[in-house]
Amino acid sequence: MPTFTIPCIIVDQRHNGAGPQFALFAAPTGAISKWAGIRRRHETAQGNQRALIKSKLSALGNFLAKNERNTIAPAITMTLRVPQSK
Repeated sequence: MPTFTIPCIIVDQRHNGAGPQFALFAAPTGAISKWAGIRRRHETAQGNQRALIKSKLSALGNFLAKNERNTIAPAITMTLRVPQSK
């Protein structure tokens, strides 16, 4: 398997270390597709990708075709450090 080095920011949302850590990064789609996998919910119990709904795909295509300025915002993840009450 190829090895990739991608700069990232590691985010730990919980001060107690009990929660998962997240790696935030930007990389070209071609690089990500070489190592990322998709686990669809209807194929495996551990899946996180929902099944394709053709009517939603069609609506999305119509939205993009309706106006050349129509876009879909990329995912934005924000984390906040909230002081723990004692």
